[in-house]
Amino acid sequence: MLKFICEIECNNAAFESSPSLEVARILKQLGRRLEISEADLPQEFKLSDINGNAVGYAEFDEREPSVFEKKQAGG
Repeated sequence: MLKFICEIECNNAAFESSPSLEVARILKQLGRRLEISEADLPQEFKLSDINGNAVGYAEFDEREPSVFEKKQAGG
């Protein structure tokens, strides 16, 4: 099962005035990186705020579904 996971910590100065705008900027930057990326999966992307601080990651995950996920899917 292939999943795309994205996590962003919004607890520093870059998010103080407008958290939604900073998240949008990070996601736009991630989108551009995904468009030009041709690396084999799985692949992890480190995410940075406007000040260059590491604030999260995004990745493709090809793990097997858990028993819980299989039950949720009806399988």
